[in-house]
Amino acid sequence: MSTTAEHLNETGKSHSDAEVRIAIQKDLGIWILDTGNDGEDDVLIDELYRGEEGIRDDILYHHDLDEWPEHWTLTLVEVTR
Repeated sequence: MSTTAEHLNETGKSHSDAEVRIAIQKDLGIWILDTGNDGEDDVLIDELYRGEEGIRDDILYHHDLDEWPEHWTLTLVEVTR
């Protein structure tokens, strides 16, 4: 998925505009969480370079879930500058 920093800001709630822009400059992994109609969509920054598994673990912990909801998707984003 390719997107712009502006689109990320529209989607995310965990990170400010400035945080997303810094992450883009540092080439950190940026992930979009789509939770369907659950209302928990978010943009996440992989600040520790843990990859998809680490990001999923963080999400499960944050939402107090034991299993990944079948209808949730997590997508690594290629940001166009």
